[in-house]
Amino acid sequence: MRPLDSLPNETVQTILHKIAPGSHLQSVELLAGSFSNHTHLVEASLPGGQPLKLVVRRYQVYGNYDRGEKARREFKAFELIHNHGIPGPEALLLDDTGEFLGVPGIVTRFVPGALRLDAPDEPLPWARSLAVMLAKIHAIPLDEHARSFLLEANSEATWFLQGDAAPKFMQKFPGGTRL
Repeated sequence: MRPLDSLPNETVQTILHKIAPGSHLQSVELLAGSFSNHTHLVEASLPGGQPLKLVVRRYQVYGNYDRGEKARREFKAFELIHNHGIPGPEALLLDDTGEFLGVPGIVTRFVPGALRLDAPDEPLPWARSLAVMLAKIHAIPLDEHARSFLLEANSEATWFLQGDAAPKFMQKFPGGTRL
């Protein structure tokens, strides 16, 4: 087991104390599908008994890539979309130094959903809903502050096309080669 595959109870208790004091941990589960981070679902109950689901993303540190910068950028991006009514996780805790999480990372509210690799039964309504959401995302006004933390979209979305094939770590992901 790699060190970031597990999320120590002490770390989870610290997170819960900061986000929802008095809550009680119920479970922690490693989620599949991350390439450059380790993502855990934390389920707890609030003091009144209501359920609380959090996602803890801890960024794997390798090379000279600044994972603290990645945590800050992703946290701010989630704040940006949340503030403009785009469905997505609510950013709750930024740990860009690794003080609480052991490595740089973020904690967000859980958003239910599933990765879809197959074609939907009704592709046109599905494509329309995607197009509407993409239009809403691209309509978010970007002031100087927002532009300061967002990456250049074209180079970020196509970096893996520079080689003859998708990187091996992407090919191992279910549907990765096709994707």
